[in-house]
Amino acid sequence: MIINNRKDLDAAPDHVREQFIARLAGSINRWEWDGEWKLVQDDSTIVKFGLTVADFADAPVPEKPDYNPDERERDQLAKEVRDQRDALLAACDWTQVSDAPVDQSAWADYRQALRDLPQQQGFPNEVNWPASPE
Repeated sequence: MIINNRKDLDAAPDHVREQFIARLAGSINRWEWDGEWKLVQDDSTIVKFGLTVADFADAPVPEKPDYNPDERERDQLAKEVRDQRDALLAACDWTQVSDAPVDQSAWADYRQALRDLPQQQGFPNEVNWPASPE
């Protein structure tokens, strides 16, 4: 049975109505990040059924997240930068073989600068990529 409005809800069998009301109750409380976790109530789902937050005094409160989204975003960016760095290192591995026709010392310095990227001030938001010795 599809429930799109209050009329549908009122016409639903008791067990369907109870399940639907429980699902609506679960949609009211949620955690939002704004530099810290804050519990907010959102009645946008229930108002179309003519209900209010007061109708759900026992609406469940989800478990507060135990992570910092800002740190997760930073960690993801750091991973992307490291992946890009690793690709650059792999692309110039050949420069370190004994008979490579390049200035191996310059390439070794470049490769070390790539490995040192995570130690830069401002990493991963501000990265000063070294120039390849080509």
